[in-house]
Amino acid sequence: MTVEHADCVVLGGGPAGSTFAAIARKYAPGAKIVLLEKCRFPRWHIGESTIPAANGVLEDLGVYQTMLASDFVKKMGVTFIWGRDRTPWTADYLTLKTISRAGGDASIIEVTGQDFEKLLGPGHTQRTPYSAFNVERSRFDELLLDNARRLGADVREGTKALGAQRVGNSSQHMITWEDDAGNSGSITADFVLDAT
Repeated sequence: MTVEHADCVVLGGGPAGSTFAAIARKYAPGAKIVLLEKCRFPRWHIGESTIPAANGVLEDLGVYQTMLASDFVKKMGVTFIWGRDRTPWTADYLTLKTISRAGGDASIIEVTGQDFEKLLGPGHTQRTPYSAFNVERSRFDELLLDNARRLGADVREGTKALGAQRVGNSSQHMITWEDDAGNSGSITADFVLDAT
């Protein structure tokens, strides 16, 4: 059984794990980031949609332009219907600068949780519409995982984490793993992110 050390082990290569691994490598390029994903990509997952607030993160990751040029469906808004009266709640992403709950229109809510003026910075304007994306998860997840790999994360597909244990009284953890070829090992890490 091999034993190695990493600064961080990320468990799970979906959007959260891949994004964390990519950002960690981008802003700490000397850090050894190991990402363990039990499946091999592309793997099937139900479709998903993003919100405009994610665009800044996608841009920071270096994948926004790829997504914009892709055939992912551009999403210009959202309507939620729930509750007893089934009244629709709508957010039109193209008019986000004017949406406000305090505005008095109870049928419109700001579902993005983002002040875009603060996101863009003073004096900056948005060059593309405040759109989101309906994504095919198998392709979206693979794009993010490949991007983490491109930024230098040690991505191990087909590798399942079997357990995590604290190392003595330290802050380190020992992650044991096994891959789909029958290899196994363990990694000590200063930080573990569970994104499974």
